[in-house]
Amino acid sequence: MKPRQEHIVNTSIKLFNQHGYFRTTMADINRAAGVSKGVFYHYFPEGKKELMRYVLKMTLVKQREFEEHLFNTNRTVDAVHLLIKTLRQEIVAGNDTSVHVGVVILEMAEDHSLDAATVETCREIFELTEHMIQMSLMAEGLPEVVAIQKSQMLNLSLKGALSIGISALVVDYLDVVDRTVETILDRS
Repeated sequence: MKPRQEHIVNTSIKLFNQHGYFRTTMADINRAAGVSKGVFYHYFPEGKKELMRYVLKMTLVKQREFEEHLFNTNRTVDAVHLLIKTLRQEIVAGNDTSVHVGVVILEMAEDHSLDAATVETCREIFELTEHMIQMSLMAEGLPEVVAIQKSQMLNLSLKGALSIGISALVVDYLDVVDRTVETILDRS
């Protein structure tokens, strides 16, 4: 990504997080990024929706790299605890990270304005953690059917806790999930 394009993306994420996707106008983005309309459209010819698709794809790549490292270098239970710790820190710190992109996804989904490519990227983001947990559990010897059930249960718990955490800027529900990881992943 070119420096100017990266600046537009980062500026947009901040504005989306502060004001929401729909309340952030193209003029807001251009003004905050210090670029003209022409420069913006040079990088994102289809406008704000294309920018959001780009942000989501970037989020997916970063999340995949992070989770692959986490689950390839730790036992499943430890990887999940580290993931929750990271998500918790991001919410508390108010970082403009993949956690906060979730706010925009939720807002866009409520408005039913997502195109098929964006829906698919959102689905991939949502299912990535579930897949990583499942693969890790199977590598540790759990039967596939059990690994699928446990990964689905844990992923749904995490996504629910994140949805509440992101919208209310609280980590209480992530803490609850963190305390139940061993119970969910219990091998008995």
